[in-house]
Amino acid sequence: MTEKLQKIADEISKWDDEHEPLAEEILGAYKFIYRLLDPEGFGFAVSAEVRDAARVVVGLEPVEQNLYKTKDE
Repeated sequence: MTEKLQKIADEISKWDDEHEPLAEEILGAYKFIYRLLDPEGFGFAVSAEVRDAARVVVGLEPVEQNLYKTKDE
């Protein structure tokens, strides 16, 4: 688990028990996003554009733009 994902997990673990289902959904969504970036997860199954979009969601810079953006953009 990445440092950022652990930080998210630590923060939402402080929530009241009544919010546990929501906390689990949020943590699950972040885990899925990180799987989109993991070559052993879905990393090779999705396009560079999807991986870059996933990076942006978790606060990283897109690094594969040259694979999907035209030179005019």
